[in-house]
Amino acid sequence: MLDAQFLDVLGAPVAVRRRGAGPPLLYLHGAGMTGKWLQVHEALAAGAEVIAPEHPGCGETPAQDWLRDMGDLVVHYDDLRRALGLRGRFDLVGYSLGGWIAAEFAATFPALVRSLTLIAPIGLTTPQPRLLRRVTCPALVIEAGADRIVPAETVRRYASLLPHARLLVIQGAGHMLVLEQPDTVAGAILTFIRDLTSTEEPSP
Repeated sequence: MLDAQFLDVLGAPVAVRRRGAGPPLLYLHGAGMTGKWLQVHEALAAGAEVIAPEHPGCGETPAQDWLRDMGDLVVHYDDLRRALGLRGRFDLVGYSLGGWIAAEFAATFPALVRSLTLIAPIGLTTPQPRLLRRVTCPALVIEAGADRIVPAETVRRYASLLPHARLLVIQGAGHMLVLEQPDTVAGAILTFIRDLTSTEEPSP
């Protein structure tokens, strides 16, 4: 159990749960996955500093009347990044709705994202496919092999449109794979991030 702390983001209170040691990892939740520190968060925190905010209008974060579309939400998360003091690049993970938001963020602010992981992402509305070409970081796209909510074609299209993406299919997992197989999901993400770290050139 990990209680939320509230962060002021330009006057808007945001519920944030944070734990772990390592490179910062911003985790954006799916619809309904709020109010709890999940096992997938705990497993990720074994290798990263996991920062898990709640979207405006979800969980303990109050709705905001300025939030009208995805663009507003993307800017909100850049404001949250600043409020958190994240000045360097960070790893960005999004599940379902959070995957859509994460993809839009990485396309809008490509220089800020070190790696992008999309877990069973929804979305891909016009003209988003063209926007995804702006993502410059390596990406991992995770498909739930038995997903009955998000078609495999949607997930695989994300993988094909992102310039530096690879697809991982977790067989037998439904759309709630972060609850069904949290350790498998977290292990795949941490391996992906560690592989990137090992291949990065040291700073001069």
